[in-house]
Amino acid sequence: MFSVKSKEGRGTGNHRPSYGKDSVPKGSYREVNGFPIKVKAGAQEKHILGTPNYKQELANGKNKSIFYGDNKKAQELLDKFAGKGTTVTKNKERVDFGEPIGKYYDHDTGEYIETTRGIIHYGKAGAHIVPSEPLKK
Repeated sequence: MFSVKSKEGRGTGNHRPSYGKDSVPKGSYREVNGFPIKVKAGAQEKHILGTPNYKQELANGKNKSIFYGDNKKAQELLDKFAGKGTTVTKNKERVDFGEPIGKYYDHDTGEYIETTRGIIHYGKAGAHIVPSEPLKK
């Protein structure tokens, strides 16, 4: 009889941690402008409350926009919306996700504002979503 274990080595089946490199599903990903549409975990986690990367940014005196959810949610949004927004630069795209995705940090006022908009930052190692300034009402 063979014993089968998950990649996490704990026999957890389909359980995936909410942060860290193992939180992003393995496999092939589509591309936008030559960049893979795969969450870059370390960069995304700078915007996820409670993660070590977010805590480090705060310790360094950097207030970051906050993404609601985990790397799995970010990957779902990338799968659905990447390539469908407005190009900002070759590796950045502005997207309205149609539902709140997080809180934008306004550096001028020091306040957090809930937003449905975000900037997808693309790179050769993956992409991440940063909640951005909501449309003015």
